Amino acid sequence: MLLKTTNRNSNTLSICESGTYTAQYNDMTLTSVYQPIFDSNNKKIGLESLVRFFDKEGINIPANLIFHNSNTSEIDLVNISNLCRMIHIHNFSIARKRNKKNWMLFINLSPICCEDVAVGNVDDFFSKKYLKSMNIKPNKIVIEFVESPYDSNYILGVASRTLKKLGFNVAYDDFLDNDSDYKRLAHIKPEIVKMDMALLNKYMDGNERPLIRALKSAKIIGAKTLIEGIEDNESLTAMKKLGFDYYQGYFLGRPGPLTPT
Repeated sequence: MLLKTTNRNSNTLSICESGTYTAQYNDMTLTSVYQPIFDSNNKKIGLESLVRFFDKEGINIPANLIFHNSNTSEIDLVNISNLCRMIHIHNFSIARKRNKKNWMLFINLSPICCEDVAVGNVDDFFSKKYLKSMNIKPNKIVIEFVESPYDSNYILGVASRTLKKLGFNVAYDDFLDNDSDYKRLAHIKPEIVKMDMALLNKYMDGNERPLIRALKSAKIIGAKTLIEGIEDNESLTAMKKLGFDYYQGYFLGRPGPLTPT
């Protein structure tokens, strides 16, 4: 059964002692963590939502064993993605209300979920009614198109346009200096391009061309730029000199829960 409505998904939610929402799927528990994103003035402007999986014994399951596993069915991938969005939005809404911050929420969207969005079969979690109940406006949510392999860039482009019409911002996650990335970029036309940490590492090792080329390509389409993988002050200083708009990495802040209490 596909969990595409808030009513169906709410039956899998629970609140832990800290006051945050978790979700159950099969024998797994899903929890939210968030990594901060900063602008060039070191002001926190948003949070990227990430999921943590735990088995029934409470042992962490690496996310790639779920999302990049041929044994995970398409139905399970869609259901898990929907549950992730729900707990991320719920927890973000609670923390945002208590902290009275105007942060943006970055949420991943796997290509397999883009098919429904492209044909107009948008689930409840993208509806203005649902977001209004969470006291969040669509323009405060950034939908990240992840870099997972997918056959149709056209479908991704249609999904991107649909989300923009609904008022969301769109980002392209983990951008690399590959032909496939540039082709996908042309279809998605995101408001934000998130440069992969690999480009940063190449730049710091002396191979500057790939990152500079990617940066120029993003600016040509009018997109804001975000550099991932900032792990020391040296790389932060270098990226600021290049003129990135946003910054993310362990040096600035590690992923962690938003505890409302």
